[in-house]
Amino acid sequence: MNLNSFDYYSDTETTVGFANIASTIRDIRSTTSNSLFFDNGDLIQGPPLTDLWLDDENHPHPAIACLNAMDYDCATLGNHEFNFGIDPLVNVYKQTKFPVVSTNITRVDGGDWPFKTAVILDRVITTAFGRKFPIKIGVMGFTPAMILTWDQFHTAGKIDATAPISTAETAVQSLKSKGAEVIVALCHGGIETQVDTTHEHFASAIAAISGIDAVFAGHTHLPFAGKIGRTPIALPAAYGKNIGRITLNLRRSDRGWATESGSADLITPSEQADTQIKEIVADRHAKTLAFTQKQLGTFTGPLHSYFARVQPDLAQFITAQAQLDSAREALDASDYAELPRLSATSPFRCGGRGGPDAYIDIDAGPATNRHAAQLYPFPNQTVALLVSGTILREWLEQSAAHFKLVTPNATDTLLFDDTTVSYNLDTLFGVTYDFDLSRPTGERVKNLCHEGKSVQALDQFVVLTNSYRAHGGGGFTMLPDTQKIWTSGRPLQSAIAARLAEPLPRRCPKVWGYVPLGATVVFDTSPNASAHLLGDSPLNVQPVSPSMDGFYRYRMEL
Repeated sequence: MNLNSFDYYSDTETTVGFANIASTIRDIRSTTSNSLFFDNGDLIQGPPLTDLWLDDENHPHPAIACLNAMDYDCATLGNHEFNFGIDPLVNVYKQTKFPVVSTNITRVDGGDWPFKTAVILDRVITTAFGRKFPIKIGVMGFTPAMILTWDQFHTAGKIDATAPISTAETAVQSLKSKGAEVIVALCHGGIETQVDTTHEHFASAIAAISGIDAVFAGHTHLPFAGKIGRTPIALPAAYGKNIGRITLNLRRSDRGWATESGSADLITPSEQADTQIKEIVADRHAKTLAFTQKQLGTFTGPLHSYFARVQPDLAQFITAQAQLDSAREALDASDYAELPRLSATSPFRCGGRGGPDAYIDIDAGPATNRHAAQLYPFPNQTVALLVSGTILREWLEQSAAHFKLVTPNATDTLLFDDTTVSYNLDTLFGVTYDFDLSRPTGERVKNLCHEGKSVQALDQFVVLTNSYRAHGGGGFTMLPDTQKIWTSGRPLQSAIAARLAEPLPRRCPKVWGYVPLGATVVFDTSPNASAHLLGDSPLNVQPVSPSMDGFYRYRMEL
C-alpha cells in the first residue's frame, strides 16, 4: 500500500495513496448515513515506507496506524502479507483496532494467530426516514491458498490453507446461524475467467454462493465493478489508485434486514491528501527518505526497463549478478562448487497492469537504496536450485508462454499474451537460447547452450532465483520438487544494494533472442521509451503510434 502520496521509487510527490483515500473516506462519511470501510489485503507490503517498519516494536506499523485512525471496520489478509514470515505478520496485525478475518487460513504450529474465521459487526442503520435499527453484518475473508507454495519458506509447518469456495459455503451457514442479516466477502483473489476455485482467482465463484450479498475482489490489479449474477462485486486498482464501492439497498421486515438490490462502482480518490494521515507517517516518512536516498555506488550510464519484455536488460543483469554474489561463498564451500552457476531474473517495473509510468528509468549518477527497491520490490530471498538440463528447458518454455504465437511472414502480430505478466518472463543468465514463436508453448526453446555447448537432458546446473519462483510461483510447476541447496536468509534487495556499491556493468550480455520469422510484431511500452531506443541491440524496433491507456505502440522485426 502506498500510504503517503509519495513515490519512493522516483523520489517524487504524487496524488495517489492512502492519504488521498482518507480524504475521500471523510467526504463519504460526511454525506452518507450508513457506511462500512474494509481493507482487502496486501496492506503491509509495498514501498519502503511499509516494508522498513515491520520490526519497529516502539510504534504501530504505519499502515495499521493509518487504518486505525480512519476507524476501519474490518480487513483480511493478502498473499503479500506472508512474504515477511508468520510472526512479523502476526505482530503487525495485533496492532489493529478493528477485526481481521482469515476464513481459509489457519495456524497449525500452536503459535499466536489473532485473526477471526469470520465476524459479525453489530451496527445501527439509519433509514431514509431517520429511524434507527440494529443490523448484523457478517464478514469473511479469503487469501489465495497458493501462499503455501509462494511463501513455502515461511509457511511450511506453520499454517494451512483450505480451498476458498468450500470454506465460504460453510462460513455463510455459520454466520447465518449466528444472526447475520447481510454477508460481505473480502476476497484477495481475482475474478476468474475459468474455473480456478483453489488458487488465485476465485471471486466469481464466491459471488455465486447463496447468502453472500457483496464481494470485494483483489490481487490481480485489474479494476472491475459490476455484478456476477445478482451479486455486486468490486475490484479496485492497486496502490490506492481508486476505491471499490458497493451500494446495497436493504429492506426491513419482521424477520430483519434483507438485501433487495446492489450495485458496484469505482471511485477516484481526492487529489487532496488528508492532513492527519500525513502527520501520522511524517516521522517515518523522513526516516524512510534518509534510507532510500542513501548513496551506495554510481551508475555510469542510464538504466531502464522500457524494452525488458522484448530482450534482457541491464537491470535484470545487475539483479542476476547480485544473486550470484550473495551465494558465492556458500556454494564455493559446498558439494556443488564445480557445477556451472546460472541466475534467473525477470522484469518487475515494466508497465503492464502498473500503467505507462511503472518503468525503471534511472539516469547516470548516484545509485541509492531506492534503486535497489526498484530493481526488486519484494522481500523474497535468494534460493539456489539443483536443476537438470530437462528442467532448465521446461523452465524456459514456461517463460516463453509470455509471447503470442506468430505466423511466419505475418504483419504486426501482438507480441505479448495478455494473460501473462512481465515478472513471469524469466531470463537465465549463463546460458544462451532462442525462442521460436511460430511454435506452440512447449516447443519454442531452440539452440540452448552453455559456453557454446548444447545443453543435454542430464546436465546439471546450480540456478539462483528468488524464493517465490523457487517454490513454483507464477506457474513454474517444474520447480517445487527440485533440490534446494542454499537459501540466503536475507531479502534479495539487500544483495542488490551490496551489488550497487560495487562497479557496475554498462551493458547486458546476449542471452536470448528470436528465431527469424520474416514477420513484424507490435507491443506497447511507455511513451518515454523513445529516448532509449535499443541502440546497439540486434533488434529493429521502431515507434508506431499512441496506444491505449497512455502507452505507446512499437513495431519490431522478427
